[in-house]
Amino acid sequence: MVAFGHLADRAFRGWLATPAAQGRELVYAHPTHPTQPEASSRGDQQRYASAMRAMLTNWNRGLELLFPAVGGSEVPRDLVPYGEALEPGDLAEIPAADLPAGLPRGWASSRRSPTARAPPRSSGAPPSSSRSPRPPGPSGAGP
Repeated sequence: MVAFGHLADRAFRGWLATPAAQGRELVYAHPTHPTQPEASSRGDQQRYASAMRAMLTNWNRGLELLFPAVGGSEVPRDLVPYGEALEPGDLAEIPAADLPAGLPRGWASSRRSPTARAPPRSSGAPPSSSRSPRPPGPSGAGP
């Protein structure tokens, strides 16, 4: 089981408390989410390089746990860990067949940075919400 980022980790840990998870033997890795170095560095190249090294170290630890459990390869391979930065060959497009149905074209299959997919905000104002307001609470007084 692989859970990238804290939200996936929280979901997995919640699932562990359910009857469906009881008695299962799982190998679990909680790697840093791939957007973390860019999100945490805010354009500072030194912070980005440091965050990237930390993320790839974290990924290597996860791969060391998962590699023996995955097995089943027709061609025996050694585990090749990441270095201190991603190499051009590490940024491959995700095959369309591996993406969920209905995903907007190019959204998750691009080689561009995941954090570069959203258009930048033009001002410091928070984005407007297109969601409806929450319904009133039980007292009818609102949330």
